[in-house]
Amino acid sequence: MLVTIIIIAVLVVFSFTLILISYNLYASQNKNLASDRNSEAANTLSRALQEELNPDNKPAANSNLWKYLRCNIAYENGSTEDKGGWEDWPYYQAGLENHGEKEAKRYFKLDNNNDIEGMPADVSVCIYWELPDDVTIDETTGLPNKKTPEQVEEKRSGILLYIEITCTTGGQIYRMTDKYELEVYAPEDLLVQEELRAANNSRNNPVNHTINLNEDWHWVHKN
Repeated sequence: MLVTIIIIAVLVVFSFTLILISYNLYASQNKNLASDRNSEAANTLSRALQEELNPDNKPAANSNLWKYLRCNIAYENGSTEDKGGWEDWPYYQAGLENHGEKEAKRYFKLDNNNDIEGMPADVSVCIYWELPDDVTIDETTGLPNKKTPEQVEEKRSGILLYIEITCTTGGQIYRMTDKYELEVYAPEDLLVQEELRAANNSRNNPVNHTINLNEDWHWVHKN
């Protein structure tokens, strides 16, 4: 009888051990699957945004993201009373009052693709911009303050844009950041100016900034 009890106890312990090992393997596989799903989704979205901002794809006419950036980055500050309660988009600089994460980083959540198989449970995009090292902001106009450039389009050149993509599934988080640098040129033809004029609408320009039609913005992907 004692031997039988011992054998049953050993079998029970062995069975629970197998169950525990199986569960750990299952959980590990799920984590790997979630990580792979997050990574693939983040990298795919990153490539899509790069294409959307690619100057060769005529973003002034085809990209709402480009239009939003064009109408809101590096424009004058001022009272929100005249702008329907909207605030300007300040540059990011850690430790500087009114330019921290709360004020300068804008978050967008992708919530229309939850029914697509393989999509992460949560996808968010954080966008913020920084000034080049040798540039400050004119406190009166809110515009980049360079030593009188030879051409007006040089005033905003060098601004850095960061797009941070975060994908979350099953407790697993994958985050990546793309960096872009702004190059500003004089428009090569009137068609570009017409596209810029069309971009200046209430949807992309809620603060109603006056867009300089003599600037053609190219966002160049750095890493």
